[in-house]
This record gives sequence, structure tokens and C-alpha cells, in this order.
Amino acid sequence: MKTPIQIRLVLFLAVSLLSATERPSSVAEKFCHLEMTGIGLDGRTSGPLLELTTGEEEPFSETLEIVSECKVAQTEPTSSTTADVVVEYSILGKIREDNLGLKHILHKKNTEKIRFRLLFVDGNWKISRKSLADVPVHATAKAWARNLQDLLNEDNKAHPALDRNLQEVVAQLTRM
Repeated sequence: MKTPIQIRLVLFLAVSLLSATERPSSVAEKFCHLEMTGIGLDGRTSGPLLELTTGEEEPFSETLEIVSECKVAQTEPTSSTTADVVVEYSILGKIREDNLGLKHILHKKNTEKIRFRLLFVDGNWKISRKSLADVPVHATAKAWARNLQDLLNEDNKAHPALDRNLQEVVAQLTRM
């Protein structure tokens, strides 16, 4: 006789194999690699990330992390329609904004594991947006530098101190 966990695993595998979809781990990995390129830093370009998610819009975290790598550490099927995927990020540091709007880089190398909840919706595995609500925004130093440089280029030069600060942060990111 099979245990309930064995039955759930068999159902999970059967649904995954019978459908023409990607595995939950592949969806989570694709999301992480797209995010690292900075594609979600600008709302105008976040479409590919949103296609990998489902559910109501959740506000994104205010925590901004500079990463060098992400990889799937573990996949845990919880039912035939849900799975948890743990992704491990290699963190180089964080970008903080003070109460004056100035940005600062906090260099702190470590690893961080984030658990994504995936749902099987309309024949595809998608990341639940609710599980992303407290997840830091991850991007490489190069992607952050490009994003901040774009802000500088769009700025009307009304705030010279903020512009100098952004230039300094872009220079630091470029050296990382």
C-alpha cells in the first residue's frame, strides 16, 4: 500500500509528464534568471516575468539585492496542482535608500534561499504572486547599474545631490 506522500508524488509526476508544460523547477529557474537580467526593474518590460506568475497583483518588496547567481536547490511537490521550489541566490549586497532618497550599497556576501509556491493553472505551472510579496527584488550589479543609469538619463537635473549619488552608486555597481 502506498503512503499518502507517495500517492501525491505519483499524481504530481503524472500531471507533469502528461502535460506539455515545463516542470515547476524550470519555471522558477526561468523566473530567477529573467529577474537577474533586470527585466522586472522597469514596469514597462516586466511582461515576461508576469507571464510566469498567477494570482492577484502583490506589491513588490522594498528590499533590493545585488546577486551573481541563482539555482534551484530543491523541489517539493505538495499536491498534483501545487509545488514548492526553493531557489538559492548568491548575494553580493543590497541597495538601500535613506529617508532623503539617497541610495547606498551595503556589501554583504551571503546566500539566501527563497521558497516559491507554484500552482498548476490552465495546463501550466506558474509562480503564485502571493508567494513573491516579501521576496527581495534580485538583479545583477550590471542590471542595477543599467537601471540607475536610465534613471539618471531621464532625470531633469532638478536634484544635483541625488544625481551625484546615483552616479556614485552606478560607478560602484560597475566595479562589482
